[in-house]
This record gives sequence, structure tokens and C-alpha cells, in this order.
Amino acid sequence: MTIRVKVIYSSILQQHTGVGVEELALEEGSDLHALAEEIFKRHPQLLEFLRKIPMLQIYLNGRETLPSSGTLLKDGDEIYISPPLYEGG
Repeated sequence: MTIRVKVIYSSILQQHTGVGVEELALEEGSDLHALAEEIFKRHPQLLEFLRKIPMLQIYLNGRETLPSSGTLLKDGDEIYISPPLYEGG
């Protein structure tokens, strides 16, 4: 069985993916690592960008989460991906 999740890319990531929002189909029981593999398979140019900024902020249904959390994705989940947001001063 597959699930469908909505992935939203921040504006700078849109420059590397060519899309702002996309819906991806994953196997039931997939976690954020499986999602990342699918994203990098679709958008290999994003890996080059991550060599310069090796960290991303990930929000699952509006809550910040870590790929290492082991959280399983569910059908209809919404994931927002952005480079770290820094406050200047």
C-alpha cells in the first residue's frame, strides 16, 4: 500500500528543485529518510546545494522534526523543507 505526502520547498530550495510544492507517493511505513531518498532521486541537483549548506529544517504538519526521529509518515502528511533560518543582529 502507498501513502501520499505533500512536500513544500522554501523559495531557495525551489530554485534547485524547480517546484514549490509536490505530492509524492511512498510505501506505507516510510519515514523521513525514505522521503529524503525519494526527493534526492527526483532532484539530484539538491544534493549539490546541500554540500554548501549541509543542514535543513524539516517541519512535519507544522512541527519541527529531525530525520533521525524515526517518525513514520502517514497519508496526507505535509512536510515543509527549508535551510536553517537565522536571525541577524
